[in-house]
Amino acid sequence: MADIVLDTNVLRLLLNNEYVEKIIKKCDHIFTSKQWRNAYKYRKELQEGQTIFQSNIKKLYKNNKIHETLRKINLPENIQRELKEKKASNGDFEICQIAYNRRRISGQNVFLVSEDHHILNLKEAFISNGIVIETLEQELKRA
Repeated sequence: MADIVLDTNVLRLLLNNEYVEKIIKKCDHIFTSKQWRNAYKYRKELQEGQTIFQSNIKKLYKNNKIHETLRKINLPENIQRELKEKKASNGDFEICQIAYNRRRISGQNVFLVSEDHHILNLKEAFISNGIVIETLEQELKRA
């Protein structure tokens, strides 16, 4: 059982029916920003697979496996500084905050899935705080 935090740039994972079934079966939980609905409009692959995407979202909601959150907590100083130096977006800050919040609340494995270089370049700092950073491909293999 794990908490999986999805950045908006990897929402296309939810087009994969097999992945969604594994999440439900393994009792994993997906967390994402409430902003995902806005990002959805701009992701071409999500628009093209709209029927599959919406079906999988409904399946996850029905099984209480996907959660939207806007919780803001302070990030560790080293992460905050690095994100600022790399001129990360507010969305990058928010998704990192969601991951840290999940780690603090649940204490279980937290996987932050992103394709964003601001986040991927901070793997070591995240691991030292109990959060594993994965790319989309790594998450597909793990699940």
